[in-house]
Amino acid sequence: PLSAFTSSGSPAVLARLPGSRVPPPANNTAPQPPLAMPTVSVGRDRLFAALGRVYTQDEFEALCFDFGIELDDVTTEKAIIRKEKHLEEDVEADGDDEVIYKIEVAANRYDLLCLEGLARSLRIFTGSEATPIFKIASIPRGSMLQMHVRPQTSQIRPYVVCAVLRGVTFAEVRYNSFIDLQDKLHQNICRYNLSG
Repeated sequence: PLSAFTSSGSPAVLARLPGSRVPPPANNTAPQPPLAMPTVSVGRDRLFAALGRVYTQDEFEALCFDFGIELDDVTTEKAIIRKEKHLEEDVEADGDDEVIYKIEVAANRYDLLCLEGLARSLRIFTGSEATPIFKIASIPRGSMLQMHVRPQTSQIRPYVVCAVLRGVTFAEVRYNSFIDLQDKLHQNICRYNLSG
């Protein structure tokens, strides 16, 4: 078993599950297409609040460029809904006028797939937050939780990972961000179940 502390200092436990295995070599598998650059949609005002300052669009685009990501589109929730439902401009759509930034991030930066991870990385990049230091902790075996995977599940999901989150409060916005992150991980790492 592996154990660690999260950046907030609370313990996190990672365990190698019985029967877990290293992925087989890719000798007899079809080649996978390269990962597309994922796009993260975040509310501009919530992002700026998390960053601790307000940027003009040009300033934010420059920050993104310097960091190695790209502000791909600026839209609103209403415009997104209008586009999804194929509504004309003059037809009223549900949703609000919150400005949404669609930010393209590198396919191998899973930490940037949510507002919280993106904001933390940008704060560290700009020097407004120190780089977190994660420490390995020793957790007594009796305190560890176990996850049991049924044999029929392991046929569908040969690799399973779990985590226990403690000391986290989920308001609706944070919960939605967490679920969106889970979906982005599924789209990018698991490639919609093709490899996960």
